[in-house]
Amino acid sequence: MHFDGKKWRSFPTPEFHRPEPDPEDDASLYDVVTVSRDDVWAFGAHRYWTGEEEHEPTVALHWDGKRWRKAPKALDTELRKNHGLDTSGTRDSAGGFVLNGGLHRTADGALHMVKVSKPVAGRSGKITKADRRRRFDVSDLDLVPGTHEL
Repeated sequence: MHFDGKKWRSFPTPEFHRPEPDPEDDASLYDVVTVSRDDVWAFGAHRYWTGEEEHEPTVALHWDGKRWRKAPKALDTELRKNHGLDTSGTRDSAGGFVLNGGLHRTADGALHMVKVSKPVAGRSGKITKADRRRRFDVSDLDLVPGTHEL
């Protein structure tokens, strides 16, 4: 679907399926990140089974102002190998986006994970084992109103 400011129009989207399609396979889109009118990303999952094992890799589509296409190979590969990534995110105000889970795609298409910060001392004032076990999760990002900051 695409809204041109006046009405909604249906546009075909690429299909996601295994080489041997199964009627149980499905793909759903869960979030849209709009960088500009001709740079829109949609994220979701392709769910399928091999035997009793369920697979649900993250998938991405890109709107270039004219049509939806599958994500570029580098992004698709990163999404499929990095299962900690969520299917939602936000634009970064510099022509790219950040997915919940920490994958940042810059305006020029470069991909990198947001670096995990070093442990911070807790109440004791010293860095303990518990402090070292804490994880840094990037989630629920949004632009700070009136700024270019996440």
